[in-house]
Amino acid sequence: MANITPQIFTPQRPKKNLIKIIIRIIVVLIIGAGISLAARIWDPLWNPFRPEPEEVIEEMAKKMAEVKTLHSEIKFDFGAREKEKEVFKTTMNFKSDSDVTDSKNPKSAGDFNIAMTFNGVQISLAGETITIGDISYFKLTTIPAPSFFETMGIDFSAMENQWIKYDEESYLKTMYGGEIPPEMAEEIEKSKEKEEEMIKKLETIFKDKKLYIVKKELPDEKIKNQKVYHYLVVLNKEEIKKILPELLDIMKEYLGLEESLGLGLSEDILPRIEEFFDIIEEIPAELWIGKKDNYLYKVKVEKEIDFAKFVKSSQPGSVVPRKVIFKVDINFSNFNQPVKIETPEEYKTLEEILPSIYPPEEYFDYPSEY
Repeated sequence: MANITPQIFTPQRPKKNLIKIIIRIIVVLIIGAGISLAARIWDPLWNPFRPEPEEVIEEMAKKMAEVKTLHSEIKFDFGAREKEKEVFKTTMNFKSDSDVTDSKNPKSAGDFNIAMTFNGVQISLAGETITIGDISYFKLTTIPAPSFFETMGIDFSAMENQWIKYDEESYLKTMYGGEIPPEMAEEIEKSKEKEEEMIKKLETIFKDKKLYIVKKELPDEKIKNQKVYHYLVVLNKEEIKKILPELLDIMKEYLGLEESLGLGLSEDILPRIEEFFDIIEEIPAELWIGKKDNYLYKVKVEKEIDFAKFVKSSQPGSVVPRKVIFKVDINFSNFNQPVKIETPEEYKTLEEILPSIYPPEEYFDYPSEY
């Protein structure tokens, strides 16, 4: 009987099963990535579900218009250079809380710090402000050196570290001997009405105007743990040029600039403004907008303007600096958070403090017709 040697077969994993597993993994990854993109958990700039920058900016404008309380911090740098020499420089810092919950009685409180350097001379000014409705309070915590105002006969030392109240009506009554003359009261009322008319006309002019162009969508960032969109926009100069004639008409009608300056605004100024816009090229601004709440968290503007291009060679001896540099950095926070703004416990009125600053006979010398 022949010997039969048993053969042992080692089972092989079918290749088809491996391919199926790989395909399933790929499908799961694709679905997961699609869900992450759609839900904006993963939100790269190329995400097809990502909103257009214009849509985000429009929504931001609506949301900011609805904000009732707000904290803001503003830094403004402005300077000029002639060749490589700095002619002057100004740095201003403002911090404030605002509350417009009651539109008829808006409130704000903050502090400011201003430093100016001109031809090697530095002037510093700092203080605090409070505004409640039509009444303002201010206090200077840092004042320029007394020698700076000596030639003008002004002494600001009485205002240092002293809250001062300014109320237009009370101030005018004091200036005019206890009562505001009927003619002046009527003029003030007309001025307020003209101001309201001007604001309404300006709102109409700017309504639905696209004053910016989105230049670039930058990578998202974080501001105080808040994820934000980051856009680079530029001023839409062509759109602004279109509305310039209307703006100048308002200036003539409500501000009387044509009469006071002796200029034909449309004929003289308009071409120069248009030329200026052409020379300065783009004015860029960066915007940081919350991805979840659509609030505006930060604005940054930085521009250097070469005025040598604007001042024509036919104007010899011009003192216009060659280069002007300005930077604006604005930060917003505490949207709709409670804020407490109150009247200072102790203060003096502006009428009480003025005699200490100006000689009374000079300050209260007003035309006899009033």
